[in-house]
Amino acid sequence: MVGTIIGVKPVDFTNRETGELIRGNRLYVVAEDIDCFGKSCSDVWVGSDTPLEKKLSAYLSDPEKLLGLNVEFSYKANSKKVAQFDIIEQAG
Repeated sequence: MVGTIIGVKPVDFTNRETGELIRGNRLYVVAEDIDCFGKSCSDVWVGSDTPLEKKLSAYLSDPEKLLGLNVEFSYKANSKKVAQFDIIEQAG
């Protein structure tokens, strides 16, 4: 899917049930979608200490740098986990 990042939400909390610390960023991406009248919105989880976080580290130091970037991404089959994520270019 190809889309534009429209929001970044830093996440930092402790899961009440497991006690696990959850840290990362949620990216909100708007995209054209053949199955949708208008556009669709997806969210991409960028967990702390993951390969995707390392790939985006230059942007995550100042999350506003991500706003307006065009990206291409896909999910693993039958999952909300990201299989591929690439920055294409800055939106014009």
